[in-house]
Amino acid sequence: MALVKVKIKSIIYDDLYKSPVLILKEENGLGVVPLWIGKKEAELLNEFLIHNQKQADTNFPSLGDSMLYYISETKGNIIRFVLDRIENSMYRGFVLIKNNKRIFKLYCRPTDGIALTLRAKSPIYSNENLMNFINDEDNLENDYSFIRKYNQINQMNPEKYQF
Repeated sequence: MALVKVKIKSIIYDDLYKSPVLILKEENGLGVVPLWIGKKEAELLNEFLIHNQKQADTNFPSLGDSMLYYISETKGNIIRFVLDRIENSMYRGFVLIKNNKRIFKLYCRPTDGIALTLRAKSPIYSNENLMNFINDEDNLENDYSFIRKYNQINQMNPEKYQF
């Protein structure tokens, strides 16, 4: 599996499915991956992006905050998050963690893995096969056609994730 380093380009709103979409963009190219996420996940990720902080602004630490604390207290570190595949019409990913000379994968929902990786200030990667290529990066937030095309090619159904 060839990996491509990505960054969060933006969080946009998909009017058709009434859902926030996290746009991961290839760091040195025009590849993008749209991830449909929940409203709470969008708010949390947006908070990290705006304030570039390690912990969410809440009165009580989240599971991600606790995980990062545990990993660092046991002398571990987060190497990266990898968005690796689509399975049963859902994205799958893992956080790669190094602890005491051992490296292991923590499988999780992509939004949880990305939030944990952002807290640790570690990189995010995507399987190259998940990339969709765009022609105009400047028009990304205004042109939803690549999202519709991506849904059709990968048989994604964001309605499945509405609660």
